[in-house]
Amino acid sequence: MRKNKQSGEDNGVNVLIVDDEIGIIDSLSIFLKRYGYRFVRSYRSIRSNRKDKK
Repeated sequence: MRKNKQSGEDNGVNVLIVDDEIGIIDSLSIFLKRYGYRFVRSYRSIRSNRKDKK
């Protein structure tokens, strides 16, 4: 993480958060938003999503 970056400004970095624990994703989302990261949440892995489509 970049030091002294707490303004919430968009810093142009995209992050994909994937976890099956909603609490972990929510906690990371708060932290990332505070430091200006753009993020996408996924509560399921890409691998499990592919298995569901078969």
